[in-house]
Amino acid sequence: MAAKYEIEKFNDSNFMLWKLKIQAILTKERCLAAIGDRPRDVTTMKNGMR
Repeated sequence: MAAKYEIEKFNDSNFMLWKLKIQAILTKERCLAAIGDRPRDVTTMKNGMR
């Protein structure tokens, strides 16, 4: 199965370009909200515990 989008893998030297491309794809696919701010009732898990 062919990939729908061709984006090189993230590495330390290409983060800004990678992020821009990912955001553009998510915007096009109407999925950008999936990486937006967390709801207030979601807590951060630390060491497997809330």
